[in-house]
Amino acid sequence: KYYTNAANAGDASAQYKLGECYYYGRQGLAKAQYMLGLCHYYGQGVENSESKAAELFLKAALQGHPQAEYQIAACFYSGRGVEKVSLRLTTQQVFYVHLQNLEKAVEWFEKAAKQSHPVAQYSLGQCYYYGRGVPKSEDKALEYYTMAANQGHAQAKYVLKTFSVEIFPHSCAQILDWDHSQEQRMIVMS
Repeated sequence: KYYTNAANAGDASAQYKLGECYYYGRQGLAKAQYMLGLCHYYGQGVENSESKAAELFLKAALQGHPQAEYQIAACFYSGRGVEKVSLRLTTQQVFYVHLQNLEKAVEWFEKAAKQSHPVAQYSLGQCYYYGRGVPKSEDKALEYYTMAANQGHAQAKYVLKTFSVEIFPHSCAQILDWDHSQEQRMIVMS
């Protein structure tokens, strides 16, 4: 919307950016496909379409774009933009239900996590901790939470700090306080 509105008002920079999104997104450039996917997902400059966004995220993800790998994983996890079924309750009421595919979500989270995407690492920690799309494993959850925390992911740090004694007593020897000189959370594993 913003690019389109600004472009229609004669803003040359917005015209350029909007054109760039369309041109490169259609030419197969992963970063542009990812960005155009975000535009469709949020309805910025183009029609809001979760299914078009998921299609573009998948195209970029297949080219190894880590943010797109995370985004398509999130789509499969939530079911948004990938598949939905309609449920007719009455002749006038139709509801759409998004179908999750947790196994595919985990597959794409893993690809993004291997490229050091901290949110994907945290998300995998959640999947393993709760057994969503994978067998429940506190050890694997701890591994992914630790990866994300070591990259500064706040929620992963919180999980490790808050639950280390209660949930991970056999795996966490200690969690050291913030090291201001290096600005990194140091997590020492036993």
